[in-house]
Amino acid sequence: MEKKVYDHEVMSQLARLYYRLKDDLYSHINQSIPGVCFEDIFQDTILLVSSDPRARNLDDTELKTFFFFRFNMLEFRANKDEASTLKAIKFLSDKTKVTTYNEK
Repeated sequence: MEKKVYDHEVMSQLARLYYRLKDDLYSHINQSIPGVCFEDIFQDTILLVSSDPRARNLDDTELKTFFFFRFNMLEFRANKDEASTLKAIKFLSDKTKVTTYNEK
């Protein structure tokens, strides 16, 4: 696995924008993803953006737009992963009959 390099300047810029980003994003988050909370996606986005060379040399407005794009990407992936997991669980439950002690 490749080791990610986090850009110190981008991290500082994100730290300065932290509460603005959080407030702007929290209002639209899809709360229907079981097992994944807003904080998980938000923190993953910080790590993803801070390790992306395209985030370097962006002003605050551009970085905010880039951050929102990446956040939406991770949120979409979390939704797809959850749907895939639920589909697999349904498939397994349809194919597997659970036998209880009372049925023996």
